[in-house]
Amino acid sequence: MKKMLSCILAGALALQVTPKKANAMAQGSIEVGSASISAGETFEIPVMIKENPGITALNLSLIYDTDKLELLGAEDGKILGTSTFLTTDILTKNPYILNWDDLSKVNNTGTGTVATLSFRAKDNAAGNAKVSVEVNQRSTYNVDLDEVAFEIFSGTVSIMSGENVPAIIADTVSGNQGDIVEMPIRLQNNPGITALNLSISYDNTKLKLLGAEDGKILGTSTFLATDKLTKIPYILGWDDLSKKNNTENGIVATLKFEILALEESTPVEIVLNQRSTYNVDFEEVKFETINGSVKIYKEQGNHDYNGDGAFSIADAVILAKFLSEDTTLTDNQLHSILDAEPDADNDGLITILDVSFILSILSSNE
Repeated sequence: MKKMLSCILAGALALQVTPKKANAMAQGSIEVGSASISAGETFEIPVMIKENPGITALNLSLIYDTDKLELLGAEDGKILGTSTFLTTDILTKNPYILNWDDLSKVNNTGTGTVATLSFRAKDNAAGNAKVSVEVNQRSTYNVDLDEVAFEIFSGTVSIMSGENVPAIIADTVSGNQGDIVEMPIRLQNNPGITALNLSISYDNTKLKLLGAEDGKILGTSTFLATDKLTKIPYILGWDDLSKKNNTENGIVATLKFEILALEESTPVEIVLNQRSTYNVDFEEVKFETINGSVKIYKEQGNHDYNGDGAFSIADAVILAKFLSEDTTLTDNQLHSILDAEPDADNDGLITILDVSFILSILSSNE
């Protein structure tokens, strides 16, 4: 098999190929993590490169809510080869600059945590605080000095006003268009309830609610939900006729969504219906509510260039034919190649290197 791969690669390299521009510039993606914490708490948030088309320099501006958060520092994740990591000297400066520069002649294609940010939530802070980065385009490029773009997914810090404040927290989850994702809703610092009633709101052009499952942490409570899954707000209710408060913490319910949109991040809002949330003495019980969100990523190409439903040596062969402008390719074959994103190595160009990239994957999968 490896001999066959080598022969195909050698033949492909012999083709006279004119490079085709895939996009104005190569593009990757960067995600900023999220956290749920209490006021006054110190915590960390990762900045992660999810897709990396290859860079030798990266320059980011960190932007965050200075009314609620205090930046304590930034640590290099050391995934960008021999790059030198530099930051703004003054921690209070906003935006705060993070910079990586590598003088080597090889692109860094590492993915993972590129930096870890340390924050402290201010003592009087409460609610959600956005943490994001912006790519400084002219200072972010590859070994050929071509600018490299990154799609950014911001993070959210959900801050409770005190360490022991009762809270209802929806998680942040992520997925690609068409994925089914599950979002837990958690009780924290539960003071004791016999009834709980929540309203769930979301953007139904981006998400489709498929159902809600009881976490079964509220004793003998009866769990009821709106009959129509399409109704917004969607109501979740628990009612316990026993004479004892339920004080359990943990996952009270799990929402199941199908992701409809592409390349978006969308919130899921929780509202506590106060008059229907009470304890065994029929006293209203207050909870802080922390909204969740669904981060939606772009689905990457599957490299099935011949459209047969499998990834094999045949895909490398047909891609090589495409690059050589083989006139025997049919319209259906051309559509299959374009639908599977022929820029396999995501460097912004469609060249023989994409064939080499496909062959290297096949070789490593043996």
